[in-house]
Amino acid sequence: MIKFLRDTIENEGNYTNMEYNNMIVELFVKQLEGKSKEDRFQTLKEIAAYQMKVLTAAEQIIKIEHCLMANPGTKKEDIKTVYSHAQSLMQSSHYLQDKGWQQISMKNNAFAAKKVADDNDRTKAAIASVRAGKLYGLKVLKEKINYSDVNTTRFIIVGKNKVYQREASKVSICFELAHESGSLYDMLSHIIFNNLNMTSIESRPIEDKKFEYRFFVDFEGKLGDAAVRNALKGIGVEALKLKILGNY
Repeated sequence: MIKFLRDTIENEGNYTNMEYNNMIVELFVKQLEGKSKEDRFQTLKEIAAYQMKVLTAAEQIIKIEHCLMANPGTKKEDIKTVYSHAQSLMQSSHYLQDKGWQQISMKNNAFAAKKVADDNDRTKAAIASVRAGKLYGLKVLKEKINYSDVNTTRFIIVGKNKVYQREASKVSICFELAHESGSLYDMLSHIIFNNLNMTSIESRPIEDKKFEYRFFVDFEGKLGDAAVRNALKGIGVEALKLKILGNY
């Protein structure tokens, strides 16, 4: 699974298929942390509101190392336009700020690398990973141009089918509450009293409802654990809506 994650990260936002336990599973790569707040909010909204039954199958924290790349024979002084995902352009802003190049946002870095390769124009360059450069035959002109040495991004893999992993150790859920005093405390008490370690909690406004929020919670455990089952049962009774997003 981890190899699959690393091989598909560059194609964030695209469906892809993998073979898992002799079954072809359709999966979707989605960046979660490391994005702008607006994009992150939109990702959580899509996961919660998706009409099909969508489950998180895996996650991976990837160290981000952006590279400037272009077609073989291109020199830095030839470049007039650089293509990449908006977030990658921002993360490389310190390097780009004095270059005077036009910056064009693309849907993902792999798409940017492919466009530069297909156009075969020495005035065009892309910002992407070394792997993307090798995939599309581009030459790396400068490595590690992002401004932070500790830049990492959390990717999640979601799909229509349940994918079970023995090493699964995290449960993700989202739920909606009544707008009443103490309702969130009562909900989280099911996690606390079952001795589960909560690793993340976020809230997002519910559309068309004033002062009501949807909560996204991650905690450690497996769906088969008695403590997890007991906590989810209690949350399900008290929540207006509960959705299990995945166990991975």
